[in-house]
Order: sequence, then C-alpha cells, then structure tokens
Amino acid sequence: MDPRRLVLLSEFAERRSITATATVLHLTPSAVSQQLKALEKEAGAPLMEPRGRGLELTALGTALADTAVEIRTALARARAVADEHVLGVAGTVRVAMFPSSAELLLPGAMSMLRERTPSLLIDPVILDAQESEFARLVPDFDIVLAHNVSGAGAWMSPSISTQLLLTEPLDVAVAPDHPLAERDEVSAAELADESWISVPHDFPFEHAFTRLERLMEQPLTVVARLPDLRTIEALIATGHGIGLVSRFTVAADKVRTLRLAEFQPTRQIYALTRAEHASSPAVRRVLDVLVEAGWEVERAVADGAAQ
Repeated sequence: MDPRRLVLLSEFAERRSITATATVLHLTPSAVSQQLKALEKEAGAPLMEPRGRGLELTALGTALADTAVEIRTALARARAVADEHVLGVAGTVRVAMFPSSAELLLPGAMSMLRERTPSLLIDPVILDAQESEFARLVPDFDIVLAHNVSGAGAWMSPSISTQLLLTEPLDVAVAPDHPLAERDEVSAAELADESWISVPHDFPFEHAFTRLERLMEQPLTVVARLPDLRTIEALIATGHGIGLVSRFTVAADKVRTLRLAEFQPTRQIYALTRAEHASSPAVRRVLDVLVEAGWEVERAVADGAAQ
C-alpha cells in the first residue's frame, strides 16, 4: 500500500471530512477522494461508508489509519533529525491554551526560552474548550494544553501523545462576608442549600460537582454556568453564589477559599501533541519548559504555604 495514501487516510480519520482533509493537505477534495478510493483498491475492502451526510471509517479503515500514525511519526522523526542538524532548535511552536493554563504556565515557559533558546518562540492561541473538544484541536496545533479531572485516559488515542504538566487542587470559594468565610474546611452537607456558580456541562470541573451532588444526595442549585473562572470569581465575590475555583490561580483578595472535608478535587493540566510532532526538536524543547514551568508553579505554592 502507498504510505502517502495511508497518511492521507489518517488525516481523514482525525478530521472526519474530505473537505477539511483536503484543506490541511493543500489538495482538492476531488484529489483526496481519488486517493482514498485508490487505497481501498489496494486494501481490497471498503475503508469508508456513508453515515448521514458524511462518511465514517469502517473497522478496516480505522485499523489502517491507526497504523499510519507510525508512518507519520517515522517521517517526522527523519525530518526532525535533518532540521536539528541544519537549523538547530529554532522557529515558532504554536500552542493552544485555555486561559488559566496560560496564566499559570506561559510566563515561566517564555522566560525560560528567552534565556536558554532565544531562537525559539511560543505562539500562544487562547481558547476556551470543553473537555471533549481538546483532542479535536490537536491536528491544528503543535501543542494543545488541556485539562480534566479524570486523567490522560480522556484523550487515549494512537495519534495523541500526552504529558502531565500540573495537578492543581480545587477549593470551594465564597464571598468575604459569607457565613463560612472564616472557615478553613467545609463538608458537603453544609453546602446543600447554597446557590452555585458553575461551569458549562462537559467542562472539567463538572465531574467534581457531580461527586458533590452524590455526597449531598441532592442536585446543586446552579444559578449561572460560565466558562471563564475570573467571571465566576467576580460573581462569587459579590454574593451571587459559591463555586469551585483553582487554588493556584484564584484571586485570593476577592474571595475566601475552603477545602472540602470529604475529598480533594483536582484538575490535571496536560500537553497534547500529535505523536509525530513530539519528534520535533522545537516541540520537545517547548514541552520541556512547560513541564518545568509546572514544577515552578507547584514549588512556589508549596513554599508560600510553608511560610
């Protein structure tokens, strides 16, 4: 089988669209369709089947697309070896970040690159995405920063490499004049009658809210759902409800935070890359400084708590 056609099939597997595949490969949709039909003849069985208005991979198509990841990775590794010898570690790495990950990690990572590898730049793109959307961003960026509360398994795929950058505790936040504001810890039962400022469904914090509801044995009273943590904190600070916030980025001058007695919710921040992108010297270097920036954040918080 033609390896270039297998690579094309793997692109289609990620994008689920002839048009989108054609766009990223700088081909016409007609050329993509012809190449996929040629690959079907080589394989001896259908690789795609109609589904609604589009096409879905058959079981064989999915299996072949998975093997093509190895081909893409091998080609990328060869390109990386050549680039490192000819160009060194240089260029621009495009990184998709959700807002609080940029706040936590971007300043430190950019400072490290400026000091150690000034020929290498990060091009940050700030996006708010639901947990299910992060994997779909991976084909269009060198690195995608994603967060969840359930671990790397949420993005399990032969085509995606994951790197844990940071584990961050989540705390209950209340207004400074709230009756619980002077407490350090609170039980789920004590929060049962509160109004909550929450995140949209399918955002990572939602898993922690679900566990709270099980402990309370009743649903939360949610008065607003917002994707932006700063807006959530502003509403909490002005008495419109309570909520869960990230311990490392919370505006401590605006709200008071309490730990949950029954469990400690956390979120994990991961770097997601296409498997073949991880072979790039530039991408590897940016991943290294992002990991180190995560260590620095955790160290700074630990030092502050010890004082």
